[in-house]
Amino acid sequence: MHDVAMRPITSFRGYLGLALLLGCSSTGDDAVSTALREGELRLGRGDPMGARVAFSAATTRNPKSFIGWIGMARAAAASYDTGEAERALSRALACSPETADALDLSGRTALELARVTPKPQRRLTAQLASSLLARARGFDRTVPNAAYHAGLGAWWSGDLAGAMNWFDEARALGHDPRAEAAVAALRTEAAGLDTRPTSRAGD
Repeated sequence: MHDVAMRPITSFRGYLGLALLLGCSSTGDDAVSTALREGELRLGRGDPMGARVAFSAATTRNPKSFIGWIGMARAAAASYDTGEAERALSRALACSPETADALDLSGRTALELARVTPKPQRRLTAQLASSLLARARGFDRTVPNAAYHAGLGAWWSGDLAGAMNWFDEARALGHDPRAEAAVAALRTEAAGLDTRPTSRAGD
């Protein structure tokens, strides 16, 4: 897979603000909110293990905390613990509100998981990511970078035509300057696949 598609995804927008927006941490329990903040701070400092401890405290106290489970999934993915990340993401999706922001966050978390998942299993996680991000775009076409990230999900799952469509949309929207580099890399890969028809697209 081309390097442009394997860089870590950053800038999860307004993570703690999103928690308040979604009402997922407004349980009346200050300990949950404190644990969520601590988890996010530790992730930002490059301490995924510490973040896992904090997010685990939040989900133990409130098992329906969408933000807590998403945080667990992100921290586990950052620790390359794909099994735990999958379980946490599944729990997050089970209590996720059906909003553009929640779907966008879930989709980007799935994409982070796909990035560290071994190649044989990467496609299904990437397909999930692309699906979640497409749903986010269905709710709100102004979600920043959703088209670009959906393109990455499609690319990693082997859907090169779908990826190109998403990247073209991202370029047209002008939300993400990385779309130009992604299109160039995707065209290079597609040209290579023309001469290697048995190769696994996206690997």
